[in-house]
Amino acid sequence: GRPKTLVMDTSNGFELKERHGEKEDVIQGAQVPVFNDLEKGKFGYSETNFERDFASPGSIKRNARFHCSAAWLDAVWYNAVMILVLVAWAALILVELLLLREINLEIWVGYALNIYFVFELLLRLCIYDWESEYRNGNVKWYALDALFLLAAIAVEASQRFPGLIPVTLGLIVQLCVNFGRIVMRIFIGYIGLTKGARRLVGGNKRRFYGEGFDLDLTYIEKQVIAMGLPSVKYEGLYRNPLKEVERFFNTRHTGRYRIYNLCDERDYPEEGFKGRVQRYGFDDHNPPPLSLMVRLCAEATEFLSKDCENVVAIHCKGGKGRTGVITAAVLLKLHDDWYAEKALMKFAVMRTDDDVSEAKRVGVDGPSQRRYVEYWEKIRGKVAR
Repeated sequence: GRPKTLVMDTSNGFELKERHGEKEDVIQGAQVPVFNDLEKGKFGYSETNFERDFASPGSIKRNARFHCSAAWLDAVWYNAVMILVLVAWAALILVELLLLREINLEIWVGYALNIYFVFELLLRLCIYDWESEYRNGNVKWYALDALFLLAAIAVEASQRFPGLIPVTLGLIVQLCVNFGRIVMRIFIGYIGLTKGARRLVGGNKRRFYGEGFDLDLTYIEKQVIAMGLPSVKYEGLYRNPLKEVERFFNTRHTGRYRIYNLCDERDYPEEGFKGRVQRYGFDDHNPPPLSLMVRLCAEATEFLSKDCENVVAIHCKGGKGRTGVITAAVLLKLHDDWYAEKALMKFAVMRTDDDVSEAKRVGVDGPSQRRYVEYWEKIRGKVAR
């Protein structure tokens, strides 16, 4: 039967236990690791239970974690500071041009900034997912910025050899190069704004990062995906861009996916998904009607049972409350021996990226929504698959 009490032991990871008086029995396959690097055997799972309960294609990888640790490179504040620094440097060069002589302060500032920008360029080369940057059309801006940097170094070096080029010409070229770098920094700042905005809106929800994608999307299980709303126009700047979501499913799960849109208040063009989007909308912060849960879960599990490569993707607006309710309901339908609390915990653990924040898990918080998952647990066996 369903446990009366859930006890959590965090010595190695969350471990759900069933309490019978003074006795605690570990529920088979219910251990939930705290960390995202879900390595087989690290938390004592058998391979079968691990693959069944917690294997997650698309979970955060080590290089992606390193990328997140240097997210300041894409931050708006950082790029704004760099633009101001370049403007100040350009002002010094302009003063030199007006005085027709070099100022020692500008020379040392030029040395320091060029060394720093070389370091920044090398850091970008090491940590960026360049496949993703190329697909998003960002590589050309980084390449132009690198060319302007090399030009700035070349001009600065030439001025150290008197008579190689006239002082006035050198200062004019240096001023033009700096102006070009300021323009490139504005474009790079815009790129950083979109990246930062998506991560800010996504919070500590686990993202799919890699293979040219950076999406608010999580594999809860191999065949079950939770994600944020595919968005168009300006909203695509800080949510999942519709075209990227289309490309994700049409390349990774070609012809083998179905998307369930739980938004009653939002819509988006569905043509790119080739008729694989189903609408099951209900109000935000509210539980779904049980009749909707019956129809959706029956349809989803039937589709998944036809082929082990089939996947279902569930989303509302933020990919949290409504998405968590329906995802937990689908998990309960797929696993007869699971109970409501385990399904909700599975969603919360897999949807949360602890590398971003361990303060709060991304789970279903609404009491009425959690209660309806418990209702569904009680009636799921009476509903035909």
